Amino acid sequence: MSVQGIEENIRTGVSKGDPDESENLSLVATPEMCIHAFNVVIHELLQEDRKCNDDSIFLDVIPAHVECPLFITWEKKHVSEKDFRLRGCIGTLAPRQLSAALGDYALTSAFRDHRFNPISTEEVQHLRVGISLLVDYETCNDCFDWHVGIHGILIKFNCPVTQNCFNATFLPEISKQQNWTKTQTVEALIRKSGYEGSITNTFLLDIECTRYKSSKHHMKYDEYVKMVGEDPVGGK
Repeated sequence: MSVQGIEENIRTGVSKGDPDESENLSLVATPEMCIHAFNVVIHELLQEDRKCNDDSIFLDVIPAHVECPLFITWEKKHVSEKDFRLRGCIGTLAPRQLSAALGDYALTSAFRDHRFNPISTEEVQHLRVGISLLVDYETCNDCFDWHVGIHGILIKFNCPVTQNCFNATFLPEISKQQNWTKTQTVEALIRKSGYEGSITNTFLLDIECTRYKSSKHHMKYDEYVKMVGEDPVGGK
């Protein structure tokens, strides 16, 4: 892909020379981000340099001031081509320098998600990576002021008894994947935060809620192979 094509795919929507406008950034997840995630994980597994020319160009054209919250998800093919199951997912709700964070969280989600064993070389051919850039943050009027399948939500609240602070988030696709209503989503998120107390209407009114959208791009390993023109783990 040409440098111009890579720059167009990033679509930052902000002048590269004006870091003060980074808060107005409109980012789009791209195939190049998925290729970079595969490259750094394969490099870690094989201890070989997976940074092809386009990969280096891609990182170079992301302005240093561009920051964004993001999550990187690895899924593994289970039975059919459409049946992928979670293999690792880690990210940050705080803005991070995008050019560095893509590689950092690709590795962290692949090898340091404590819910799973680290990804092995033998698994790579069965993987799909998902890059989620979190954008368009808005304060909600209440914890139900959002739309299933469109918004992710971040909740924050204090325990009525201990005043301990709890917080948690679900990405936009979670409620739709689980076929949850808004009420089911909020209740599941409260439990995800670690809070074990009762959930009353008064309690729900005190929850601070922020909604956001996600620009997401998926790529399966066979799609990665087609785009880079080689199968780096074939037969390993």
